[in-house]
Amino acid sequence: MLRCLLSAALISSLIPTLSVAADPKAELQAAVKKLAEAPNYSWTTKVEGGFSRGGGDGKTEKDGPTSLAIKLGDDSYDVIFKGDKAAAKGMGGWASTADLARDAEEEMNFSPERFLLQTIKTFKTPAGQAQDLYDKIQAVQKSGEAYTADLDDETVKRLLMFLRRRGADASAQVDAKDPKGSVKCWITDGTLTKMEVHLQGTVVFNNNERKIDRTTTTEIKDIGSTKVEVPDGAKAKL
Repeated sequence: MLRCLLSAALISSLIPTLSVAADPKAELQAAVKKLAEAPNYSWTTKVEGGFSRGGGDGKTEKDGPTSLAIKLGDDSYDVIFKGDKAAAKGMGGWASTADLARDAEEEMNFSPERFLLQTIKTFKTPAGQAQDLYDKIQAVQKSGEAYTADLDDETVKRLLMFLRRRGADASAQVDAKDPKGSVKCWITDGTLTKMEVHLQGTVVFNNNERKIDRTTTTEIKDIGSTKVEVPDGAKAKL
């Protein structure tokens, strides 16, 4: 009798744990948190579709520097973040944010300096991006190894408008309509290792409309074995 009671008590104590572990949203949240707590990692971002500039690679160390290599057309730019400071390397060498702001003021329209400033201002690591998206979703579905969720209209609209604002005149009128979006994630050994964000809609820019169908895929790798090197030129500008 005692053995039966103990077995029943043990099973009862495990039920909450099992139900939490079986919840796809809870599993995804735990995977995002584990990535955020990783000592370091690298990632590669691929962009397909409208306003596709801005893909590239990155590396980050927890409580240390972060490096970002951005592809912009045929050109590429390097950015180093350290604490609340950043420096970027373009055609003219390494520049501080103050240098970029000065050069951006000299250009009335799009310029690499304005694009880099906006990138620095809004940059978040993949873990930070994933957490932001997680906070906006309601339900997560699990199919095989993938976790999927729809994004609410306001989140998609904000992301679509942000795509067009990057590098554009701050006074430009930007809006988005018919927003639709989703996020798809993959987890390996309890850690987020891949994230795909699909956005659709029509961006209205200064009364001009453009339909967007864009997919951004970020793959995370080298967790625990990534090292960020800060070039001397960047150190001088941080």
